[in-house]
Amino acid sequence: YSSHCEDGLCKMVSYRVRCPSTKSGWAWDVAELKFYSGPTTRVYPSRTIDSGNAGDGWGPDNAVTNKHDGTPGFDRIWGGRREDTNGDFWIGGEFSSQDAKVTAVQVLETSLVHRAK
Repeated sequence: YSSHCEDGLCKMVSYRVRCPSTKSGWAWDVAELKFYSGPTTRVYPSRTIDSGNAGDGWGPDNAVTNKHDGTPGFDRIWGGRREDTNGDFWIGGEFSSQDAKVTAVQVLETSLVHRAK
């Protein structure tokens, strides 16, 4: 969680899911990242953010806006990379301050190799 404030007024609030290491050591594949403002109320960020990704077609929008229907396999995932100064993988979203009541997140990984350790 972090906020972007200026003169005491917060305009955006960020939430990130961090992973210091993965089984492969170089990639983290996330099929779906859900943000909740209550037990069942899903909320969507104004903008998705990440530590880095594999390039075109592998961005954070894939996981945050992906609507999984329960069937195996995904054609769109976030192909996370370590491009953060801390060396962590992370994916998240920025919310306008009035929408920033995130109380829970849910992460769905589908890879057996590129998953959190």
